[in-house]
Amino acid sequence: MKAKRHFIKVDGHEWAYLRYGSGKPFMLVHGFFNYANFFNELGDNLFSDFELIIPDLPAFGNTKPLKEGNIYQNIAKELVNFTKELGFEKMSYFGNSLGATVLLEMSFKNPDIIDHLIINSPWWRKRGVTIGKLEELEYKLTNLSPDLLKLLQNQNTMRSLLKILTNWNPKLAEVFGKNEEMILDSMVSLDVKGCVELFHSLRNVELDSKIKKAKFPLMIVAGEKDKVIPLKENITLAKKIRPLLIVVMKKEGHELILSGAKKLAKLIKYFIYERPEKVYTKFHKDKDFEWVFGIKK
Repeated sequence: MKAKRHFIKVDGHEWAYLRYGSGKPFMLVHGFFNYANFFNELGDNLFSDFELIIPDLPAFGNTKPLKEGNIYQNIAKELVNFTKELGFEKMSYFGNSLGATVLLEMSFKNPDIIDHLIINSPWWRKRGVTIGKLEELEYKLTNLSPDLLKLLQNQNTMRSLLKILTNWNPKLAEVFGKNEEMILDSMVSLDVKGCVELFHSLRNVELDSKIKKAKFPLMIVAGEKDKVIPLKENITLAKKIRPLLIVVMKKEGHELILSGAKKLAKLIKYFIYERPEKVYTKFHKDKDFEWVFGIKK
């Protein structure tokens, strides 16, 4: 479904977002280098059951970086105001990667705004992330020359680069595939300076001391093959925050919102509309989700 992009001012800052569907209000919050359109397929499988709100986070898509500092803590604070500015006192949220980190931060200070929370592989502590890869990425972002940056933000140049990469590594073609145009849009529209500032705040993220048992229905979704936030990190987080369910999606990686959209949508609807009151204490196999288990209270 092609959704119309809306704009709204929150504390003087303009946010871009998609809004469509009918049902319970449900916000989808994207990851680093993504923007709202990365939820297109997931949204196609949810809009008949939910009123979807999907913002472009500051520095991505059509939302500019926050002037007061484009760090994840400020984004979490402004996301609360964004929710209220849209007329909602409470809703359910799903966050992927960066989006999950922002929602975790938001939940510590504003638990009353959350109906249900679903998080997928948040960056919640420094030692839990593949730091070597992040340091390399940070260096590349920080040291881009103006000329190179201008070149990289040209869609035709990036399309040629993606073609070279997929020819060099056929596995990348599986990732890009039908999402090529969307990936190109996200790469050419991001604000590099704002991304670097956000990245600095994430690089030393330590939510460990803030984490406590959730006061709202919470589910953690993890990809078995996630190489950015390893599965064991999601398990460690679950033991601290005590979600009702933790679901491991077999064979899925960090971008399961793309490759596992249909399965994820089914899981979301189950959790929010049909969630069982009991907490699983054993492995529970399911044909779509492979492993489903809860953490003892």
